[in-house]
Amino acid sequence: MTEPGTFVIRGGYVITMESEPGDIPDGDVLVTSGRIVAVGRGLDAPGVAGIDARGMIVLPGFVETHWHMWNTLLRSMSGDRPGAGYFHVSTTLGRVFTPDDLYQGTRLACAEAVYSGITSAHDWCHNIRMVSTQALNLAVCTDPAHMLVTAAQPANVDTVIVDGRVLKRNGALTALDPLQVGRDARDALAGVRARAGWP
Repeated sequence: MTEPGTFVIRGGYVITMESEPGDIPDGDVLVTSGRIVAVGRGLDAPGVAGIDARGMIVLPGFVETHWHMWNTLLRSMSGDRPGAGYFHVSTTLGRVFTPDDLYQGTRLACAEAVYSGITSAHDWCHNIRMVSTQALNLAVCTDPAHMLVTAAQPANVDTVIVDGRVLKRNGALTALDPLQVGRDARDALAGVRARAGWP
């Protein structure tokens, strides 16, 4: 039986981000217990489950260096009309966020990240106004089952693997129900709007 987090990605165009060995057309990546242990062509891995990457690019996950994950719930609420700018919307509604609202916004952001191939993010959670909500806001980013949703060109991202766990395969999320994430985010936003008296 293959150890969890052990598989080989076969036949992809591997972008190593290193000068040596450089890019590897028709390359393989062997992952054992969630760690990359070998990169090259025709890797010997008998009995190890394989992921067919022919015709695909294999590269490290993208890094998002500036994201206000908590206010993902507020996406599309800011606009050009007076009183609808980003700062007005985020401060008015941010005041009534509960710890669960922070959690749901961050959960939605993590889902979007993984769905789009982003595996590392710097979260600017400047809406922490309550005691001990930092741990709640970060909890969803450390739980792979909650790390999923939509961003730049998610249709171009076939497979996302984090710490040896396949979180997206064949373009579909594998560890979370994206419809449930959306419902939970919608419900949290409805609560925020009601508490703020926002139409």
